[in-house]
Amino acid sequence: LERLAEAGEADALRRAHAEYFLAAIDRDDPFHFGQLERQRWLERVEPDYANCRAGLEWSLAQQGDRVLGLHLACALYPYWHSERHGSEGRVWYERALGLMADQPKAVQAQLVLSAGRLAFSRGNFEEGKSHFERSLALYEEAGDRRGIALARDMLGLYSLNTSDLTSARTHVEASLAIHREAGYRLGILGNLRELSFLAGLHLAAREDAAVAGEA
Repeated sequence: LERLAEAGEADALRRAHAEYFLAAIDRDDPFHFGQLERQRWLERVEPDYANCRAGLEWSLAQQGDRVLGLHLACALYPYWHSERHGSEGRVWYERALGLMADQPKAVQAQLVLSAGRLAFSRGNFEEGKSHFERSLALYEEAGDRRGIALARDMLGLYSLNTSDLTSARTHVEASLAIHREAGYRLGILGNLRELSFLAGLHLAAREDAAVAGEA
């Protein structure tokens, strides 16, 4: 009984430890940063990364708290995206993705989107697309409009990367409509920058076609 009590106390301490560091690094939106804000966030996380890793290890273990672990993995996306620990981040996402069944759809969706963004940023574009499509379906099941906007935006970037400008515009415009509906300024600005870039590419393509027709 004493050992069981001690084990229970140890788990309670590990849970409190993981929850504390999740609260310290979590952001309402892990995907949109200003440059200065990103740098400050990274500087804050760096000294605590070992503690975050320990929290992940316990949370994703059999006796841990899976939902807490998934939230931690999502919160750490900007840190892994910074390329300081990108390879390690992929390992954690693979592990977390294998443990997310039966967890809340919105949590699953954010995890899948985070894994997709990390894969995409490291040049694994088709893997990223697969994750973006899966996250979109999960966000739709959860009825999470802001999540739907994020997933559509990433599918737009994938389409841009493959030179499918029509699909890219469709996805980004869908994302923009949701961000405007919600009044989410950072999302709106990001979408407008993307649409401006797409407009420039469309114009260049038309000019190239006109020149080719005159030749």
